[in-house]
Amino acid sequence: MRIAAILPCLPEPRDGGVQQRSAAMLAMLGRLGQVDACCLIDRPPVAGAVERVRAMVSRLHAVAPTMQPWQPLTAQLVDRLPPIVRHFYDPVIVPGVRAFFSGTRYDLVYLGDLVSLPYAEAAGLDRFACWLDRNRVDIEYQRQRDLSLAPGQTRAQRLGDRLRRGLTAAYERRAAMVCAGEVVCAESDAHALRACVGDAVEIAVVANGVARGDFPDQGALPDEPVALFVGGFSYLPNADGIGWFLTACWPQVRARRPDARLVVVGQGPPDWLRAHDGCAGVTVTGRVDNLLPWYARARAVVVPIRIGGGTRLKVVEAWSVGRPLVGTTIGVDGLDARPGGNCLIADTPPAFVDATCRLLTGPDADRLRLGALATGARYAWEAVTAPLAAGWRRRYAMAACADSGVR
Repeated sequence: MRIAAILPCLPEPRDGGVQQRSAAMLAMLGRLGQVDACCLIDRPPVAGAVERVRAMVSRLHAVAPTMQPWQPLTAQLVDRLPPIVRHFYDPVIVPGVRAFFSGTRYDLVYLGDLVSLPYAEAAGLDRFACWLDRNRVDIEYQRQRDLSLAPGQTRAQRLGDRLRRGLTAAYERRAAMVCAGEVVCAESDAHALRACVGDAVEIAVVANGVARGDFPDQGALPDEPVALFVGGFSYLPNADGIGWFLTACWPQVRARRPDARLVVVGQGPPDWLRAHDGCAGVTVTGRVDNLLPWYARARAVVVPIRIGGGTRLKVVEAWSVGRPLVGTTIGVDGLDARPGGNCLIADTPPAFVDATCRLLTGPDADRLRLGALATGARYAWEAVTAPLAAGWRRRYAMAACADSGVR
């Protein structure tokens, strides 16, 4: 079975959600057959990263696109690509991508995000069976984002948001016509995609998983009332969520438990978030090389996410390391979240405060820790991708054998 793959990142190091999912899917594809992979490098690679990815595939083309400037609204009106896809599309690298894939017949084409599709079309890969993997459904993410920002926007800004949603919806429909299928992270994403494209495309649901070897059980909970938030802050839902928690919830938690501490771990904290460091029991670390020591020191993980699609890696990581968590309904969407069994769910400030205090001070935490561990064991990447791999093997590997006359 011959597979082409275009990824929107270099999946090493695996220090972000896109990188972790890309690495897991690339490993799954490698178990299915020979993989020719093109990685669109979106940041300067660390030493040895390209070599580690090269060892995962048959052939690798790693190239860094020049991110295109954001266009004014007048230009967007006549553009076939929505702004985020246009931002990632660099015509200069297209000939190299086309040359890398030319002359090969592929049984399956894996596209690691909506931004990968124009490169696939330019390389002629759309004549094969293409599957588009979605960390989030862009049209639904934009809808939630725009609703959250609308109260503070001008009429012109709201008009611009509406235009971008229209462009994205049109491109979602184009993707559905080009691709044989799409992979989403949650049933809610599948519902949002079907609302946009109807039954034009087959949809498979594969939740985010966890590399269990990288996130082992961190043992008994500490006595100290330490809450932990993990997330990169270039991603709006993380910045929005921790901002809401710090302003609407944390002061009330501290009023009940003055010795409670909150540790915020993640790359790129904005200045307003760094200003909280050292105040009211809050520590803001920025990027760290290893999350495990921070999970080990935490008694509870908070997931106060209010917008965004997909499934949160921070949830399955917390389960895998045996740390109880409290999250919003959106924060745990698409996962086997059982309130009182492996997590607590709260969507208002009073409820989130109560749940956080229960985990920091009460006996619930030890029971939820055991439930978390049991659930985390089911979210190993190889387990969550197995049904999709089996389906692709039946459909495409068997077809490839039939076409070649192998019995």
